[in-house]
Amino acid sequence: MINKGTVRTSTRGAPTAPRALTTREREALRLIADSISQRGFQPSYREISAAFGWKSPNATKQLVDGLKHLGVVLPGQSHSRAIQFKWKEWVTQ
Repeated sequence: MINKGTVRTSTRGAPTAPRALTTREREALRLIADSISQRGFQPSYREISAAFGWKSPNATKQLVDGLKHLGVVLPGQSHSRAIQFKWKEWVTQ
């Protein structure tokens, strides 16, 4: 079953066999998108960790790395932990 949170691309950016995002991945994307919409920048790894009740930002790093691997987010160009959305509709939904 493919849902609204389904995304996956090939190395060239073309759609490939989709995998539905997990609930946690969708929640993280919404948190990041809301922060960008309200504050103009993404939350820190510590802020994401706090929102999920995690004590260490390492879990956030693993989550964000997974989203990068899926091609949903891209590494930011200005800072080492910056995040950019591949599709702008995530920020505007």
